[in-house]
Amino acid sequence: MNSPVARYERAVKQKLTCTNRVRKRLLNHFHVMRDSFLEENASPTEADLHDAFGPPKAMAAELSAMISPEENNRYQKIRLLLRIVTAVLFVLLLLATIYVFFEKQHPIIVVDDYFPSP
Repeated sequence: MNSPVARYERAVKQKLTCTNRVRKRLLNHFHVMRDSFLEENASPTEADLHDAFGPPKAMAAELSAMISPEENNRYQKIRLLLRIVTAVLFVLLLLATIYVFFEKQHPIIVVDDYFPSP
């Protein structure tokens, strides 16, 4: 599965910035183009793929043009929200770690206060 076609498809898939559902739909469009290309060229090289489809980034941009602006905006908003939530959780985890670290530095009970010296 490490053929030039699989590597090219994986590169295109990585360049697509959309939800998994939309990504599958776009890759299905690419599979139709790929299959018609493979009928003519049984074992293409990477250069053949780049000549036929362009670089993976360009193919991903061409496929992404099929996404409606509403879907793209919704995806961007969800992505931004997830980044904010992740950042907030990271900060809370960091603060909790610092709090626990400094609380452990100071003993809660001092034994000398309970047992006065004679």
